[in-house]
Amino acid sequence: AIKAIGIEDALAPAKPASAHDLLIIDASAGVAAAPAMFGLVSDLRSRAGTRFTTQLVLMPPKAPELAALFLDLGADDVVARGPSAAEMTLRIKALLRRKQQQDALRATVRDGLNAALTDPLTGLYNRRYFEPHLAKVTEQARKTGRGFAVMMIDIDHFKQINDRYGHAAGDKVLIALSDRLCENLRAIDTVARVGGEEFMVAMPRTSVRQVKLAADRLRRMINHAKFDIGSDYAPISVTISVGVAVSEKKGLRTCSVQDMCKTADQALYAAKSAGRNQVAIGQSAA
Repeated sequence: AIKAIGIEDALAPAKPASAHDLLIIDASAGVAAAPAMFGLVSDLRSRAGTRFTTQLVLMPPKAPELAALFLDLGADDVVARGPSAAEMTLRIKALLRRKQQQDALRATVRDGLNAALTDPLTGLYNRRYFEPHLAKVTEQARKTGRGFAVMMIDIDHFKQINDRYGHAAGDKVLIALSDRLCENLRAIDTVARVGGEEFMVAMPRTSVRQVKLAADRLRRMINHAKFDIGSDYAPISVTISVGVAVSEKKGLRTCSVQDMCKTADQALYAAKSAGRNQVAIGQSAA
């Protein structure tokens, strides 16, 4: 669809679904009016909603020196006013074809980055993302002087679920548990799937008391509602064990990602050894 819009409408924030593929900017009024159009072209290129919108500028006649300026500022093509309908059609088709190719390339790169950093089954971040993220959380804690926590969560007897009901049922449990974790943690907390049935949570600006309450709430919440594993079986109960590590304020300068993960892992082992369906706090955090 083709429609005429004003400058304000062109610059208005646009949702991705309503973003324009091509803007034909009429800068043909004369050389004196060109500076205002220079600002428009540059502004459109700098805004998130129009950054990838193709721009075709209609220039004043007999002003070829303006072409380079428009192109430098972000225009994709320029044409003197008064081209034939056939020429405009060819230019527009070429520009739209190039935009489709660029959009497809960006989508490929974006999908590749997402695939490298996320777990394909649950959509959570994976270990490749989580460990550098935890390093940033650690550094931020050093700067602010506020402690942080790490939870390591493991589904109890997960192998028995796969063996008894099949791997498809196990996948349903993993997906549902991932959703429950995300829905019951803060927006600033980061959840990752780091192993088959193992998850980790980074919790910035968190005290020992806060993480104890959060971990036990998650454990009880997982126990409370059964998990749907498909129409062939009745919903099943699932429990989790949680190991927790909390940074001490006085030890933030020497706190490391490796130490926090090791402490959380040892705490998880203690929770499993205590009979599962438990929360254990790492010794260094007590």
